[in-house]
Amino acid sequence: MPLVARRSLARPLTAAAFSALAGLLLILLAPGAAKAEAPLRMPSQITDVNDVLSAADAAHVQESVDTLYNDTKIQLWTVYVDTFENQTPEQWAEQTAQLSDLGDDSILLAVATDAGAYYLSVPNSGIAGLTEGEQTSIRADSTVPALRTDDWAGAATATASGIASAKSGGDSSGLIWFLVVVGVVLGSVFLWSFLRKRKRAAAEIAAARDADLSDPRALDALSADALDQRAQDLLVETDNAVQTSAEELVLAEEEFGAKATAPFRDALEHARTALAAAFGIRQRLDDAIPESAAERRGLLTELLTQTDRANSELNARATEFQEMRNLLINAPERLDALTQQMVATTAQFDGSAAALDRLRQRFATTALSSIAPNLDMARERVAFADENITAAREVLSRRVGAQGPAVASIRAAESALDQAGQLLDAIASADEDISQASCSEPDSPSGNVTLPGAPPYSSVPGTPNPGRPRSVVVTGRVCVFSTNAT
Repeated sequence: MPLVARRSLARPLTAAAFSALAGLLLILLAPGAAKAEAPLRMPSQITDVNDVLSAADAAHVQESVDTLYNDTKIQLWTVYVDTFENQTPEQWAEQTAQLSDLGDDSILLAVATDAGAYYLSVPNSGIAGLTEGEQTSIRADSTVPALRTDDWAGAATATASGIASAKSGGDSSGLIWFLVVVGVVLGSVFLWSFLRKRKRAAAEIAAARDADLSDPRALDALSADALDQRAQDLLVETDNAVQTSAEELVLAEEEFGAKATAPFRDALEHARTALAAAFGIRQRLDDAIPESAAERRGLLTELLTQTDRANSELNARATEFQEMRNLLINAPERLDALTQQMVATTAQFDGSAAALDRLRQRFATTALSSIAPNLDMARERVAFADENITAAREVLSRRVGAQGPAVASIRAAESALDQAGQLLDAIASADEDISQASCSEPDSPSGNVTLPGAPPYSSVPGTPNPGRPRSVVVTGRVCVFSTNAT
């Protein structure tokens, strides 16, 4: 059988090499010293030259050697001698391996029991090849612990187990690395797919959040999953909004009164009804009875429509309520501004009266009928504004929480002063408006021309109604103004 180069692993079991050599010399020179054994051709896989193994030990070693071969097809040869003659453990073991014709499927464990040395001869390649790390592990964890306690049989059985363990890991290392690589690839693909789906789902949910839920086309463009997620979110938002609005309504009624907050209460009741219907739809979607894709989509669309309408109405009323509160917070400054506006409007009365006198000198009474009452109506509105400003200041002197009625008074004063300004502006522009009125030729049919600057309807409860806008009746080349008053 051809021989192959072999790697080895040898370690002295004594504390120091010098001590071992000294002890060996003493043993050789001592009477009855063990005879050095020359390298030999082993007759079997277990060669016990100095009879250190009992029959039971030998059987145990043989069982381990057979098991190793059956599992790995590696032959473990074991030889026990007194000493390694005058050679190093490596030299003795390598010569014995050569004499025994050991190939690349064989490993030799040579033990000098009296000299306290051993050598593990391993081929460089082949089925029995071991890495340096594997050899070191076998020596440290299997062979040496048994030899240190003179467990000669245990050294062989432990070495056999160590080799089997190393080869088991070595034989499967390729598979393990393959599985690791496959796992990494599959994990990467899964992670990429997961992140891609999550990113796409997040984009769809964001689109659903920004979509106009009152637009059927916008809802049709969304996936069923995006509709479902948006429906869940909006249902929670609406439920929270209803609860918050109910608490706000209590405060609003205490502050502004039931009449002023009636629209808020109506909106809240509508929202509660819509919310109850939406919860019913959600329960139907989540029950054990499955719906078709079209049915599910229709239910989700209805749920979104219901909750969005309720939210929109609550938000609108909440905005109005906030405007009322802001007006109340800034009421003192607003009342000061209204007082200044009232003074400025009052200062225009004399000029407006003079303008009316000039108009009467130029135009017929019928031509001025549309603006003739403007000055008196402006005075009435200023007086009305003054009353409301005074009333608002009185309300603001009350305790916090009882100042709500001041809002209605401030708004009434604002509207009255705006109307008064419009009435006076109509007087100021009447000369130009009448001059620019288009009159038909004598043979032309009669018609009506609306006079710009006519006084508007009153939009403030309790203020005088200035009447409908007047119009110019065109007759020949004479422009006659009719009042059309109510």
